[in-house]
Amino acid sequence: MTANRRVKFLLSMVLVFSTACGSKSETADTETPASAPAAASEPAAAPTTEAEPEKEFYGEDFLKDFAASIQGRWEAEDARMAAGEVGEESADPNQEVSEAEVEQADKEYVSFNKDVIKAETDLLSVYRDRKFKDSKLAEYANAYLDLLNTQNEALDIYFENTDEFITRFFAADTARGEVIAYLSENYGLAIDEKHMPKLNKIMNSRYTAQYGESDFYDMLADWEYLTKDNGEEVLIVTNMTPYTFKDIDLYPAFVIEKDGMSQVTELGDETHFEEWKPEEKAEVKLNKEQVSKLIEEYGDFWVDIYYY
Repeated sequence: MTANRRVKFLLSMVLVFSTACGSKSETADTETPASAPAAASEPAAAPTTEAEPEKEFYGEDFLKDFAASIQGRWEAEDARMAAGEVGEESADPNQEVSEAEVEQADKEYVSFNKDVIKAETDLLSVYRDRKFKDSKLAEYANAYLDLLNTQNEALDIYFENTDEFITRFFAADTARGEVIAYLSENYGLAIDEKHMPKLNKIMNSRYTAQYGESDFYDMLADWEYLTKDNGEEVLIVTNMTPYTFKDIDLYPAFVIEKDGMSQVTELGDETHFEEWKPEEKAEVKLNKEQVSKLIEEYGDFWVDIYYY
């Protein structure tokens, strides 16, 4: 594990949840399922009139705290990235990094993730003991808490089995994104405007999974080459899905297998689209110098378009 690990959401689905639509409001669903946890017990008669009465259902409270929980984690991750503590771009590639520095960076990485997971768990764990009128919402609440626990346990094996840590931690992170996407789509999470790009990218991942990730990449590969009047070279690709993607970045790349590893050469900067609607064409810019170098080295080659 190097000190320059870049932390990103993995945007592919690894945990399948039910896609049955839930209601937009906690009050619009069916009766509490028998399997849902019972509300915390309370005395038959409140000892004082000042005591806060037990609510019958806690769905709305959970949605409010859930939105606060994920946004708090996003803010902590952004602050750490801004401080240069993670990210390949934050370090000089020519600078030697000692083993001690790598070990310290790994310790800080584990400590940071332990802290943000604990913050989320502390805020949301109370809802394991609350009643939900909406059984689907209760299911996702418990699933999310289970995923936090999975990530926390994965961090415990970070040093002894890094490969297993990566598998467990980021699979759970992918599944967290699916829970976030489902709750946003079906219950309208209250997300601050500054965090909408993060939510939009999670929703984009949900849409590609629903469309079929292989089919989505086949669609991206069906591009048209165009040289514009100003000499700019672009690839034009059409959104053939029924979904509107927001805050999506597309970039061209050449990928070749060498020594059992995928070697990726980016052939242009990411082209950002605030919205990419069905049937709408997107222009992805090519870097002419990079393309020329590859032509010299390989002759003919195929360019793929990737998204983030």
